[in-house]
Amino acid sequence: MHSTYQLLLSGQVQGVGMRFTVQKKAQQLGLKGIVKNLSNGKVKIIVQGKKAPINTFIRFLEDEGPGVIDHIDKEELESATHYTSFEITF
Repeated sequence: MHSTYQLLLSGQVQGVGMRFTVQKKAQQLGLKGIVKNLSNGKVKIIVQGKKAPINTFIRFLEDEGPGVIDHIDKEELESATHYTSFEITF
């Protein structure tokens, strides 16, 4: 069964290659969704897939992600768009 999570990254997360790194890692793990910069300086990620790869993805962000992530706000979404790929949106 697939899950969908919204992640909000705060800290020094824009201008450090975050969106491209997130997209590449998500694609490597077979995850779908989107990543985008927000006007408040945060990065928003919607990620869909199996829970184990999503947990691997989040651990990657915490341990190896670019920039300095001070906090990841994680929320499971009950109903969400079905994504067919992982894209950077603007």
